[in-house]
Amino acid sequence: RIFSTQLQIAAERNLPLSIHGLRKWGRLLEILSRGPRPECGFLLHSYGGPIDMIKPFTKLGAYFSCPGFFLQAGREMKLAVFKEVPRERLLLETDAPDQRLPDELDRYQICDSISGIRINHPANIRAVYLGVAALRGTSVEELAVQVESNFRVLFANILARRKTLE
Repeated sequence: RIFSTQLQIAAERNLPLSIHGLRKWGRLLEILSRGPRPECGFLLHSYGGPIDMIKPFTKLGAYFSCPGFFLQAGREMKLAVFKEVPRERLLLETDAPDQRLPDELDRYQICDSISGIRINHPANIRAVYLGVAALRGTSVEELAVQVESNFRVLFANILARRKTLE
């Protein structure tokens, strides 16, 4: 009920939603199919769903964000899904401070000041770009241009509102 209310508000204002589905991809597809949905689209944060759901989600307006966490050993199947995401629907993320990268890719090794546990840093985004560029057989520069374009399309309304406030 709460999620449906959030969808309604986002649709009324045409603002993108960031959605974390976590193992409820079929149910999420059902809810999104019923609508309403924001015309500008929505982000499937840290998309961990199956390849066969990319097309139905895309038809509904989805953008798919790949976290650096999927560069970890044992996550190859999750990462492989992002080879199939349409280039105009791809976004990347670190999910900092959560979802750490593999140690060998973590150039900004920092610890939580309270717990002492290692956490992720947003500057690790370069490693995500390198990993996804290699996966998709493209250059980091080409990938960066595409991801920026995708970001600007999805968040155009927010970016425009921000400019009017400046």
